[in-house]
Amino acid sequence: MSNLRVGGLATGMDLESIVKDLMRVEQLKLDKLEQQKTKIQWLQEAYNNINKAFANFILETQTALGLARAGATGLIKQSVSRLTWVKAAKSSNESVLTAQARTNAVNGTYTIEVKKLATNWSAASSEDVAEIVDLDGGKVIKFTIITSINGEERRITFGTADDDNDVDVVIAAKDGKVKMSDIAKAINEAGLGVTAHFMVTDGTNGKGRFMIHTDHVGSSSSIKIIDEHNFIAGNGNDLRLKYIDEKGEEQWVSSQEQYSGQDAVVDIGAAKDIRLSSNQFAFNEIDFTIKSTGTVTVTVDTDVEGVYQKIVDFVNKYNELVDKINSLLTEKVYRDYQPLTKEQKEAMSEKEIELWEERAKSGLLYRDLYLTRIAQNLRSGLYENVNGKHISSIGITTERYVAGSMGGKLVIDEYKLKEAIKNDVGAVLELLFAQPGSDVEESQTRQQTGVVNRIYADLIEGMKQIINKAGHGNDAALYRSVDSRMLLDFVTQYGSISMLQKDINRINERISVFQQQMLRKENQYWAQFTALEKAINQMNAQAAWLAMQFGGQR
Repeated sequence: MSNLRVGGLATGMDLESIVKDLMRVEQLKLDKLEQQKTKIQWLQEAYNNINKAFANFILETQTALGLARAGATGLIKQSVSRLTWVKAAKSSNESVLTAQARTNAVNGTYTIEVKKLATNWSAASSEDVAEIVDLDGGKVIKFTIITSINGEERRITFGTADDDNDVDVVIAAKDGKVKMSDIAKAINEAGLGVTAHFMVTDGTNGKGRFMIHTDHVGSSSSIKIIDEHNFIAGNGNDLRLKYIDEKGEEQWVSSQEQYSGQDAVVDIGAAKDIRLSSNQFAFNEIDFTIKSTGTVTVTVDTDVEGVYQKIVDFVNKYNELVDKINSLLTEKVYRDYQPLTKEQKEAMSEKEIELWEERAKSGLLYRDLYLTRIAQNLRSGLYENVNGKHISSIGITTERYVAGSMGGKLVIDEYKLKEAIKNDVGAVLELLFAQPGSDVEESQTRQQTGVVNRIYADLIEGMKQIINKAGHGNDAALYRSVDSRMLLDFVTQYGSISMLQKDINRINERISVFQQQMLRKENQYWAQFTALEKAINQMNAQAAWLAMQFGGQR
């Protein structure tokens, strides 16, 4: 704490060691403060770790159950009615059509004949054309593409003349020449829902084929090309673009004419010639995907094994979380193992430090109030009825009490659960995933909430309390993905400063004040010893002078 000082020349004492020994008592007090701070930081870390475990449990199980799906801005909550593992839809020929049933799909057998697939509109050069267009001789490239996708119209004019105010996108020309690939690139980057491409077929002579097509299928996706200069459209256009009409015959791409994709045509039972603007369609809560023409039968029924396995997987994950909570609440406390001081660490190896701190951190959450409350809420939620029914009615119960265990784990009766799923899968889903309506009184909300959603709600409430206590660390984004309002109270009521962080701030202030006090005390010791050195120096000088005086009288 002090600059290098040299003392003891007059007294012969090792003043550096003496001052260090005197300051050691003060250092012990500072070490106590540092240890208190370290222990609070460890407690923060322990809280953050269990909170992350809660968050990951919620996100992982919601995703596995299909209650949430990944979106551009995070997880998007899904309705139980859209679950795809409750009902199984089997197609007799998946090369013609595949099917996926949602929760509310009507059981039964459906006969579907695919007469025609939905297609997009496309055109291509009917013969090789030059890869590079020479603009000499007054050649003009200027055309407009108008597209309509589900009623939304887009219009862009392309051209090589950058001084033409009517041109929206200028196609770059170099030395009076334009590359076909640059024309295709300009079209692709315009956002018209159209894709163009130039494929070189004769590299020696610089020739190839130009292709263009709409990105969307069906009659709701259309394209019109206006070209007064007969470059990309018009009878005998420069790109030699032709398309295949509904009769299967080649036709020139004409200017001003609107072209569209073709709809799919299917028969569903007695309903004939249903026109669809896409190869994906839904019927009776079943999602179909057309792949080719043909006739298939689709059978829809409850997927007993699939539903059972989803519930088992959730229960296993839940039991793992309960084990984690119980182990933290009952973890042994080693009171003789306190955080190591800097001096103690310097005298130990890395392995010794690791083993010491492992015990010092043990039991940080022993009988913790917050974790205990979460565990109690989770257990009580399992015993409460859901709309008058208990989960034991479908073969899910809680484990018997075992000495040394906090309990709370779930146990499944396989036969009883499978029978419940087979007889009334809706009742099973109601017990697990029921959500109260917006008009339900707050006092009745919990009774009308399914067991799984109750577990999520209890964990989220517990997480909020832990965040208020210990903060969110570096995991704010994780918690918001669980619940967008997770940190709202923490910010508005606590100013984003947790209770433990406030304790750390107070200790930091005490440490700062105490360090200043220690510095003053150390300087005081040195001032006192310096005064002693000076006094002894004076005494030695006087003694030498007297010795000289007495010696001179002889």
